[in-house]
Amino acid sequence: MKKESSANREINDLKESLRKSEERFKFVSMATNDTVWDWDLKTNNVWWSEGIVNFLNYQRDDVKGDISWWEEHVHPEDRKRIVDSLKTVIASNGQLWSAEYKFLRADGSYVIVYNRAYVIRDDKDSPVRVIGAMTDISERKKMESRMLRTEKLSAMGQLAAGVAHEINNPLGVILGFSQGAIRRLKSDDPLDYPLKSIEREAVRCKNLVQDLLTFSRSTTTDQGPIDMNQTVMGALSLIRAQSKMSKVELETKLADGLPRVLGSKNQIQQIVINLATNSFDAMPDGGVLTVKTELVNEGIRSWVVLRVEDTGTGMSQEVREKMFEPFFTTKPVGRGTGLGLSLVYEIVKKHSGLINFESQEGHTEFFVKLPARTGDESDQKE
Repeated sequence: MKKESSANREINDLKESLRKSEERFKFVSMATNDTVWDWDLKTNNVWWSEGIVNFLNYQRDDVKGDISWWEEHVHPEDRKRIVDSLKTVIASNGQLWSAEYKFLRADGSYVIVYNRAYVIRDDKDSPVRVIGAMTDISERKKMESRMLRTEKLSAMGQLAAGVAHEINNPLGVILGFSQGAIRRLKSDDPLDYPLKSIEREAVRCKNLVQDLLTFSRSTTTDQGPIDMNQTVMGALSLIRAQSKMSKVELETKLADGLPRVLGSKNQIQQIVINLATNSFDAMPDGGVLTVKTELVNEGIRSWVVLRVEDTGTGMSQEVREKMFEPFFTTKPVGRGTGLGLSLVYEIVKKHSGLINFESQEGHTEFFVKLPARTGDESDQKE
């Protein structure tokens, strides 16, 4: 009886120890933002922590208890690579596995996850379990992408400034002599047309140089309080002829009583012109271009918002990811410099503003937010 009682106590102690261990594991998995998982290789069953509900928004009933459910929810582009890499670690007597890939959420969207795992083996070195944790690194990836983009823009800006300054001087000579020669010629002179062609192309190059200098942030412009609505209407007057040629209807919805913004009128107009030109290209068969202004209050901050909306073809994922990069263009060679939207981005930044967009087939809209300021504020140095 004493032996039986002692054995029962040992069993009870083991059960209590196991219960505390499981409870500890449960609390640890609840304390982390990760989705912890435990794969029993003998039964093929997988246990998931509450992260599968909190982080991926699945209901418990939606989650199957075998590894195939996980495999099916790995993005198709990543699936073979990820599944094969995990199987390789298990089969090759490895212990540690990690990978980055896209995983399907309950709402149908994909998040980028970092998944790492530890392979548990028995005394014969056979794999029996794999315990791992998935972490959502989507925001970190976005931040890394923004940092790389900022570094790239900075390098491109330095290059653009150097090139622009080197071109400026000889370009001034070409333009000056061609214009001087044109003034001395009669209209029927055979050199009139070629010299005017030289002048026209030199002016085009000069404008490109100015865009490069603006992009590189090496130029300074006088800033003052400007009326957004007047500035927008001034810009639209410059592109009305182009809109008619492109069979694009121009619509405006400008809010009354907007506060002024501190900035360069010419550069704000450049934003409108570049965004509108981008919209024209997206509507090869015509359409509607709508330009709106409004005041948005966010806490203690107020923004004057410019919206440029078109009914064009929309942008692919690849274009959306690269459209603010300098010299990126979808136009044929000779049709565009690829500076239009990157120049808009730089001007917005120089005005302490924000730019965002939404795009789908049949609709694209850009949002430019500039800090609302009064005339008194513009007199103060910031």
